[in-house]
Amino acid sequence: GFDKAEASFLYTKRAKHEWGIHEVERNQRLLRAAGLRVYTDELFLDWEEGELSRVKEKYKLKAPYIVISPGANFLPKRWRPEYFAELINHLQREGFNIVLTGGKKDIKTAKEVLSSLKNPNGVINLVGKTSVRELVHIIKGAELVVSNDSAPTHIAEAVGTKVITVYCATSSFYGFYPRKGRFLEPPKGAIRCHPCKPNPKTCKTGTWECVGFIKPDSVIREVKNYLR
Repeated sequence: GFDKAEASFLYTKRAKHEWGIHEVERNQRLLRAAGLRVYTDELFLDWEEGELSRVKEKYKLKAPYIVISPGANFLPKRWRPEYFAELINHLQREGFNIVLTGGKKDIKTAKEVLSSLKNPNGVINLVGKTSVRELVHIIKGAELVVSNDSAPTHIAEAVGTKVITVYCATSSFYGFYPRKGRFLEPPKGAIRCHPCKPNPKTCKTGTWECVGFIKPDSVIREVKNYLR
């Protein structure tokens, strides 16, 4: 295990833990400490062409579509729902179909996003409706994924789909960023308490400044540059 773990004194082999490097690199240190050889640092999730076709047919997905994932395990990691809505409004005007994804715990957040849309009926809302396996294929078939610091970011990288991650309380400093994608986060020193910690459950200052720091225009501009 890692040298900074609470019970690290019980480990027969320890790997150095530090922030500022990617999680893949940290986990590779564990493999090396165990005497295993590391062959690749690529993320990969298995997917099948036939299953992708079935998922598209089942949920009536029409290309080009963009996956928007507005949820996250903890509130400080969630970009404002109205900001996601502003992004979706723009993407719809540009001719993209929008697919909302997430787990059952994200249903409330999805409703908040939908309530701020100009054309909510034009969005395919799959939040709480898919299996993880289906989600992998939905993301594989997407033109782009826009997500908080959460699982869809890593799924997208593992299936080769373009991804943009919006950081709120957390930061790429903790190592959970898309290495082949793009991300936006508050610049160093812009918010006194940022970054918070890897999994913040609430705002320690009560200001919630981080969840609204990145503005929709910045994400829209990033999307345009990325899809050129």
